Amino acid sequence: MSTPIIGAINGAAVGVGITLPLQWDIRIAAEDAKLGFIFNRRGVMPEAGSLWFLPRLIGAARAMELFLTGKIITGAEAAEIGLVAQAVPAAEVLPAALELADQIATETAPMSAALTKKLLYRLMNESDPSRVVGLDGPIFQWVGQQEDAVEGITAFLEKRPPEWKLKKNDLPPSDLWDF
Repeated sequence: MSTPIIGAINGAAVGVGITLPLQWDIRIAAEDAKLGFIFNRRGVMPEAGSLWFLPRLIGAARAMELFLTGKIITGAEAAEIGLVAQAVPAAEVLPAALELADQIATETAPMSAALTKKLLYRLMNESDPSRVVGLDGPIFQWVGQQEDAVEGITAFLEKRPPEWKLKKNDLPPSDLWDF
């Protein structure tokens, strides 16, 4: 999906209530939310891709600890370890998520945001940084030649909101990024 997914976690998030949010791009939780990967305490195992997502978000050792202990953590603790982007008071969870969504929708170029999302997930498994530079360089060059790049710089210099022309599906030719 090209559109960023922002989730608001308020209350208890265990089982699929926590594994599904791992697939979201940005998570905001209530400071007192309760999050837990309790699978092993129930005689089952983590599901819904959580064995892939969680270690990439918080590191293998922390993921293993949460998986094997089934420990319940608060939203504030989840923010400290990088499981969620931020923790806020419960009454502010949805407003914070909506404010972030509005900021992204109004201040970032749709094509650039969509391309950044796609490439982040494709490139995060590369082990060689020089390969990543080799892969993203031609794409960066293509993006820099598009009208939104000119508009972004012009709007900044003129101190006005940008008027993006490209849509989220106006991506570079696939031969540049189909790897």
